[in-house]
Amino acid sequence: MPFVNEYIPADDVKKYHIEEINKKVYLGFNGSTQWTIDRARDIYFRQVARGREEFRSETINTFDWKGRLIWLTLEGLSKEEAQQAEGERFGEGEPVDPRSRLVAFKLVHWSEDGSGYLSSELKARRSELIRDLKEALEASKGGIGVYASQPDRPWHVMLIVGKEVS
Repeated sequence: MPFVNEYIPADDVKKYHIEEINKKVYLGFNGSTQWTIDRARDIYFRQVARGREEFRSETINTFDWKGRLIWLTLEGLSKEEAQQAEGERFGEGEPVDPRSRLVAFKLVHWSEDGSGYLSSELKARRSELIRDLKEALEASKGGIGVYASQPDRPWHVMLIVGKEVS
């Protein structure tokens, strides 16, 4: 089953500890009650906060990957910023549906359950994590999810993993 965008059902609020996660979010929390989930693979992506002023292109997100909660900071990039951004690139040069909206994000930081780093177990599965994150970003329409004005239009994401992300 692929990723789907939906409002979070009450049973899943409990199962995935959404209320506890919400309490950890600081100023800028968007009160999101929606997510992008792949139930078969036990993965969800959820944007929980957006930056203000000079940080308005940054978002704080939770990415629950097979029972492991990962906090992500993503920066939305313009075409010019993406061309200049340093880091490992995923999705660049891939064949793209001509109807797709092309977007770029830079993964600025990730940490497991807010600890400040990823466990060695997750670091060993880095390529799987990045592949699944890119897929979730495309399905979520860059975090817009259920609010997407063109839900059937495909998105193609170029994900740049910053040098500071290990």
